[in-house]
Amino acid sequence: MALTEKGSLQSKELKEQTVRKEYNANVTNIADEIKALNFVGNVVLVKLYQFELDSITTSGIIIPKYKNKQSDGERPTAVLDDFKYQHRGVLHAIGTDCTAFTKKDLGKTVWLSERSVSPTFQFLHKREVPVVDFEGYLLMSPALVQATEK
Repeated sequence: MALTEKGSLQSKELKEQTVRKEYNANVTNIADEIKALNFVGNVVLVKLYQFELDSITTSGIIIPKYKNKQSDGERPTAVLDDFKYQHRGVLHAIGTDCTAFTKKDLGKTVWLSERSVSPTFQFLHKREVPVVDFEGYLLMSPALVQATEK
């Protein structure tokens, strides 16, 4: 029984990794709803890459990803981090007042600061749906972009 559970867990992980790889292969594609929008101000729209692999040992043990957090007593602690996106993505659109990037920069991979992956900057383009899941789009200041890939 344990072997079957291990096999099903590994097949579930493989399916999820396949979905993440497909997502990353299509990260340069932009939704039609977003293509129709003109962004105003000094902003950039970035679609984030997902982590493709989880840390799994050869024996099948999943090593969870942790993030640092300070407890109430100001002591550092570690909590589970379920965020599946990297701090890197593809530049899809720029605002009307953006001077840091030009139209030639669209489609480039950018590296983002840790502050940029905040719920404050999450762009939810499906406004007609009452509950929306985060789909990896960030609308933020270009100052939060740390680097671009050549």
